[in-house]
Amino acid sequence: MNKLTKNVTDAEERKMARRDFLKLGVLAGAGLLASRCGGTVTPQATDEVPVEATTEPTLASSATETVATPTPAPAPRSSAVYAVSYETDTVDPHKCAGTACQRITEHLYEGLTQFDRVGNIDPCLAESWENPDDKTWIFHLRQGVKFHNGEELDAEDVKFSLERLVDPETAAPYASWFNAIETVDVVDKHTVKLNLNIPYTPILGALAADAAGIVNKTWAQGLLDEGTLEFTLDAVGTGPYRLQEFIPADHFTFVKHEDYWKEGLPHIDEVTWKVMVDLDARVAGLRSGTIDFAELDDVAYSLLENDDGVAVHSLQGFSNRCAFINCEREPFTDVRVRQAISKALDRQEMIDKLAGGYGQLTGTLSTGWAEYYIPVDELPYDVDIEGAKALLAEAGFPNGFDCTILTLTPLPYSQIPTVMQAQLAKAGINAEILVLETGTWLDKIHEFDYDIHVNGYRFNYDPDAILGRNFVCGSEANFGVWCNEEYDQLRLEAVATSDVAKRKEIYHRMQKMILEEVPILSLWVGYDFYGTSKRLKGFEPSKTQRYKNVFAEAYTEA
Repeated sequence: MNKLTKNVTDAEERKMARRDFLKLGVLAGAGLLASRCGGTVTPQATDEVPVEATTEPTLASSATETVATPTPAPAPRSSAVYAVSYETDTVDPHKCAGTACQRITEHLYEGLTQFDRVGNIDPCLAESWENPDDKTWIFHLRQGVKFHNGEELDAEDVKFSLERLVDPETAAPYASWFNAIETVDVVDKHTVKLNLNIPYTPILGALAADAAGIVNKTWAQGLLDEGTLEFTLDAVGTGPYRLQEFIPADHFTFVKHEDYWKEGLPHIDEVTWKVMVDLDARVAGLRSGTIDFAELDDVAYSLLENDDGVAVHSLQGFSNRCAFINCEREPFTDVRVRQAISKALDRQEMIDKLAGGYGQLTGTLSTGWAEYYIPVDELPYDVDIEGAKALLAEAGFPNGFDCTILTLTPLPYSQIPTVMQAQLAKAGINAEILVLETGTWLDKIHEFDYDIHVNGYRFNYDPDAILGRNFVCGSEANFGVWCNEEYDQLRLEAVATSDVAKRKEIYHRMQKMILEEVPILSLWVGYDFYGTSKRLKGFEPSKTQRYKNVFAEAYTEA
């Protein structure tokens, strides 16, 4: 059987045509929120009825008949069904492009470091590290860690994985996060040295990103030797679960990694991640008890809040709704036009209409992100229609102009342009809305073929993941197509220092430059909503939307 598909049990399903690969669809690679989805699922029973063992007496023992002790019934296997609102056609950690597959791969692969639930960096496959100079990082690997194929993790696996990640032939969507890595040296079996080309203090956070998952070299090299450049349907990592089955656009089945390095985890033996794009179907599944976990929106959250059979959870996360303006396309080359657009927007109205009031105004870095975000009361978001008209007149557009807003089908993205359109019309800007299927939308934005496009991003490893990659001159993810050399110099200063106060000061300056020149329209940071069955225990929302440890620690009750 082909190694690539050895864990997929249905040969016909393995032949399904691959869907368009989800490329980099979010600002800073931060995870485009995918479509809502539907269909209910009925968990399959896995318990087996034990057969009682007995022993017939032999001739030699006929005087004293003995009966064997019955074999104890095996403990029932625990299982759960989780609904995901998006689909992916790959589980390759280095080829993942956003939330769609990262929500899956985080349970299969791990990095040298990891985030806790509020964004602090913790050890993971590396149990310790040192930084002897500003361009050298030495990592000491956790010993005895086993991959899903039984092989033990060593430094060669780390070297292979990181080199593959930055190799241009891999075409990893987030490779630029790791551009600071010059070489990777194996010091000994359990020690790896990273040699950087610039001082880059965010490296510890970058190595906690889903994109930096460590793969088993033996398994992966075998696939590459066969000409397979992407680990599409199979996975061999060190995560708490291993992939048993992957049917694209339908479901993933995980089973417990029995040799997981965190003793006693995970608690649940088997998890099925069911692709359910339709929100109503997810709500129905929670109510019927056929679904144990699902993502919700504010409406579904309110609907289920008083349902006795469902527990609901919410918290303000880092999901940032935004829109990019193409600064290389007329009339947006004139900063006054971009400033006029910002002045015409009523962001609070968007929060009230599109998020049910669950949201907060935000700058480029999401409100609440450590010390680095711009406080809400310092954001220049007062609605000023007359001021917008005056700026347009100064720029040579006293009667306004026509433009197009590009968006994609999932909510709330498909709704944002409708509110924007009505608000911009008050300043004389006539905006046409173009709603595209996600794949076509991705093609358009990566070709920078738009006037304005709606986008979004979630928590990332460091402010540089957004302020660096998405705004520096010439970056492939600079969706504002904006270039400011002073800004780029500030960015190099920020990543070179570990002084938090200094980084805060620099990042505030960078964000204020963005607010002044408006290559992006930051709109609001939203809340995350979830529903769980009453039998699923131990679930707590994570501000980072990283759920490997959350689901490893969750358990089910009968």
